[in-house]
Amino acid sequence: MMSEMIQDFYARIIRWRATLRVVIEIFQIRGFLVICLMLCSSLGFAQEICNNGVDDDGDGLVDIYDPDCECVGVNTYMDLTSYIPNPNLESKSCCPMGVSEMNCVDTWEPGTNATTDYNHTCGFVMPAVVDAGLVPFPSGDGSLGCYIYEGYREYAGVCLNNPLETGVEYTFSVYVAATVLGANCDPVNFSFDPLELTLFGNSSCALPANTFDCPTDADPNWVALGYVVYNPAATWIQVDITFTPTEDINGIMIGAPCVLPSDYEEGDCNIYVLYDDFSLAGGTELADLMLTDIGLPCEQDYSLVGEVNHNGGTWQWYFNGAALSGQNESEFFIANNNFLSGTYAVTYSTQDGCVIDSILVNVPVQDPIVEEVFFCQNSEVECAGETFSVPGVYDVHLTGPNGCDSIVTCMVEEFDLPPVTSLIIDTCSPVVIEVCNEIFTETGVFEIQCSDWRGCDSVIILDLRIMEPVAIVQPPLELECDPAAVVVLDGLASSVNPILGGSTTFLWEGPPEGFVGSIDEANTLVNKPGQYCLTVSHESNGAICTNSACVVVTSSSELPSPPVIQGVHDLCLGDTLILQPSTGGGAPATGFEWSYDPALNIILKNDDLQFVPAGPGLAQICLSAYNECGTSDSICIHIQTSTGDTTYVQMQTCDPGLAGIDTVLLQTQNGCDSLSIVEYILVPAIKVTLSSTTCDPLLAGVDTVIYQTSGGCDSLVISQLTLLPSSKSIIQNTTCDPALVGVDTIWLQNQYGCDSLAITTTTLLPSQAIQQSVYTCDPAQAGMDTLILTNQFGCDSTLYIERIYSGIYQVTEMATICGAGTNYADTLLVTSGPCDSLFITQYVHVAMDTTWQTSSSCDPTQVGTFVTVLPVFYGLSKCILKFWVIHNVISHDSKNSEDNFVPHSV
Repeated sequence: MMSEMIQDFYARIIRWRATLRVVIEIFQIRGFLVICLMLCSSLGFAQEICNNGVDDDGDGLVDIYDPDCECVGVNTYMDLTSYIPNPNLESKSCCPMGVSEMNCVDTWEPGTNATTDYNHTCGFVMPAVVDAGLVPFPSGDGSLGCYIYEGYREYAGVCLNNPLETGVEYTFSVYVAATVLGANCDPVNFSFDPLELTLFGNSSCALPANTFDCPTDADPNWVALGYVVYNPAATWIQVDITFTPTEDINGIMIGAPCVLPSDYEEGDCNIYVLYDDFSLAGGTELADLMLTDIGLPCEQDYSLVGEVNHNGGTWQWYFNGAALSGQNESEFFIANNNFLSGTYAVTYSTQDGCVIDSILVNVPVQDPIVEEVFFCQNSEVECAGETFSVPGVYDVHLTGPNGCDSIVTCMVEEFDLPPVTSLIIDTCSPVVIEVCNEIFTETGVFEIQCSDWRGCDSVIILDLRIMEPVAIVQPPLELECDPAAVVVLDGLASSVNPILGGSTTFLWEGPPEGFVGSIDEANTLVNKPGQYCLTVSHESNGAICTNSACVVVTSSSELPSPPVIQGVHDLCLGDTLILQPSTGGGAPATGFEWSYDPALNIILKNDDLQFVPAGPGLAQICLSAYNECGTSDSICIHIQTSTGDTTYVQMQTCDPGLAGIDTVLLQTQNGCDSLSIVEYILVPAIKVTLSSTTCDPLLAGVDTVIYQTSGGCDSLVISQLTLLPSSKSIIQNTTCDPALVGVDTIWLQNQYGCDSLAITTTTLLPSQAIQQSVYTCDPAQAGMDTLILTNQFGCDSTLYIERIYSGIYQVTEMATICGAGTNYADTLLVTSGPCDSLFITQYVHVAMDTTWQTSSSCDPTQVGTFVTVLPVFYGLSKCILKFWVIHNVISHDSKNSEDNFVPHSV
């Protein structure tokens, strides 16, 4: 009875733990990790705290057995920016002097045929970028710039140092800014619809994609990994794209989506997006927690050890779901819980989650244990280490270490004899039947010895009946040419099913309409030549076996094959055609028969046909062969009669003496006369005007040149060169060094290739002073420190750190335990704030009756009186407990473990 009650208790625990969960929110406050367990005070309900051994929310479930305390695993992220070569765009082979000079930046390439720009303050920076105040760049002196409008999209692409793995979550980050390019554009105040900046990936890194548009248009291996919605503005912001690739990725590119918003059409002012300071992070999942026990349950050093491939997390041990105060190491000694039997669990927690494992520990006591065992006739069975072959009740005394002895009452019972099983199998030959590791291939009745589910001997009578149908058809006679002639197909020699109650069926197949007799009898009649097949089927108890035999029925005489007509098929009006027939093979032909339109001019002479066309057009003449069995199919030819035609051709000439009309008499492809008329038309001279530009005033003007066309005619070409303007640009720069403040000028080339004056204005960046306060538990460390650091602009920054002394905290709590035992105290040193806190719990045993317990709390919501009534079979009336005690858990095994707990979080 006690064993069934314990099994029911653990079954309810297993059902409860499938719904358990916990919510942990972790905050980073001035470098200290604080685990905040949220309390819900509205309407009197509280959030379950997962490591205090109390049912905080009053649902009857404590700590990890509560649905609020679920461990869902631990994910860790690693900085994988090294996967991206030259992530801050500072490594270069040259200083860019204009647009489209991606050859200067190391490893990066244009993602498509559209020419991405490399902006660097050592050479070229797009003037609109300077005017928009986007210099300095977020990281160093370089950035990438991309035009984006419908029909033309520039991308930044690179091949990775290491591939991104399938199924792993990654976060891609980049700093982004935008301005506009074009005449009379405001580089700061502009408006474009939000843009889905898209990260594309390719398993082979095929750069660039052969397109000026979306990369997937040219190469479907470029797939969209993820995107972020970006509102274009003249300010640098960092954006993140989180994604999980479905294949290994070796190359990436960032840029516009395949579908652009409607206002991204080409216009006077087009959007120009810049990228700088790329980074990458990848997620990995922490391996499962492994919980093992060391030693024997009755020994003082018997312990449980948790192992996990991670460092820096916190441990918490639980007994029957309730937290054990102060047990926060990876190893736990059962002696610290008074050698109590039950389920022990441990959690390992980090700021990213937690993992859990559990084990069932049974500490044997000197109580009788009943074990029921069975054995087969003429065999024996083992119980509590002893062997029995006679039914009965036996007591076995087991001696364990440290007095953990136990008495096992073995109830030995003998199984009844198993029944004899009859097995009938009908099947087809050839077959191999295996029953109880024995092989059978022939028909017969067999007696087989097997072991049943209990391991006892069992008899099976196998009745194996194998069917082997054989189809036999005697060679048929030859079919005479007479239409009424028939032949007999004889299949009477075929086999008949020998199995009692079995059936035999026949089925004939052959040429359409060839059967005169029945097709489901052993014999039948046919009247057409061809192949005929008989299928014989044996059937018994749903098993069907078949066999087929075929014969060919021949005919003593056959129709002749269609004849062959020899002669040409194309005529000119006035020609005569003679057609001569010949046999097409097969049976001999007695004669030929022509068929044609009676209106045709045709003369028959013997088997030949003479045709003289009366006019142009298409004529059909057919021919068939015949013998005593009938007439063959007809074969027809089509004869086309043509007349001569007239062709008119126009040609061009530059020579007035050749202009005019010529006539030539030719022949068509059918050999008929044809008249060709050629007209030569005089072509006039051509005049072409060309416009071009130049930066050299000496080359500006108009030139005239006379050429000849491909036809030899004069052509006048007028070339006009227009002078292009020079330009001036202003570049804003910053510095922390007052000696570098000022204005520099340099002569460059503008977008037209003409001289351009670049004026660089360098301004001084500010320094900073920061004051910070920290706490210390050492009075000797109190005071003020001063550090000289570098601020976000790269300039000197002064940091003042004030260390403030904070005292320690100590709490003493009294706890009452029901039942006899030795009073003891637990001491727990906790570092949860600036200084250590000391918690002392004194445990006092009282008689098993109504027990009052007094404790102190810092939480006003926990003030009050709480009563727990335990079941009568525990021997108590009323008692206030901090954890459940599972009493009289009995097993003769020295230990047992359970590893199928649902993970919980603490």
